[in-house]
Amino acid sequence: MVVAEVDRLHARIAGRFTRAEPRERVREYVSGLVAGLERKNG
Repeated sequence: MVVAEVDRLHARIAGRFTRAEPRERVREYVSGLVAGLERKNG
């Protein structure tokens, strides 16, 4: 379950970001990194 693992990771690091927007961006970025796509652009 990749989604559950991303959720756990996000819960661990979310407290390091005081604003909600950066927290959401980090979650989306990590989700993109573990996506099953052939190519990824950072």
